[in-house]
Amino acid sequence: MASMGAKVWAGGLLAAVAAAALLFSAVPSSAADGAWPRYLHDNGGSGYATDAGITTAAAKNLKPLAGWPVKLPATISTQPVLANGLIYVGAWDGNEYAITPSGAVQWKRFLGITTKGKACQYPIGIAGTPVVATATVGAAARSVLYVGGGGNADAQGHPISGGTAQLFALDALTGEILWHTSLGSSPDHFIWSSPAFYRGSVYVGVSAFADCPLIQGRLV
Repeated sequence: MASMGAKVWAGGLLAAVAAAALLFSAVPSSAADGAWPRYLHDNGGSGYATDAGITTAAAKNLKPLAGWPVKLPATISTQPVLANGLIYVGAWDGNEYAITPSGAVQWKRFLGITTKGKACQYPIGIAGTPVVATATVGAAARSVLYVGGGGNADAQGHPISGGTAQLFALDALTGEILWHTSLGSSPDHFIWSSPAFYRGSVYVGVSAFADCPLIQGRLV
């Protein structure tokens, strides 16, 4: 059972996913296809994107698309991102989702759940916003989604021995796991942060799951 704070996050961020759908209804497809590929839009964290399709006058005419809001089976504490004509968002059930503008789930990929007992922290799956970027994988340029995941429990909540916090690279169009890298033992380590992609490299912060015990944070 989620805490009241988690419920507030879930409600507010489901609204954010719905707001992302509003963007699709208001702007040309060429703009919507890659409008918001990372947390706060860009590496500078501007939280701003230039688009002539949304103005002060036009904002009052925004309408939800059919099929929205989309209800996912777990708390959402991440910011939805837009790329490839899809909306990407992670949830506490351990899945990263790719959702179409019509509200259909294009794909979902289970990436892990971290738990340490209710006395410490409720089970959490994906807690960081992904970044979508074009990267070379296997000598070919692909649209890649990078996000933190991993953990010490499977989709049913059963313990996994030797679990780790991991950075995942997924094919953004299909959800295929391209690679993953362990960044610390689970449940002590957790990836709360959103990765940043710059000049072909991926950067992400790793810290304690719930400060029990305290773990030295680091940038990888």
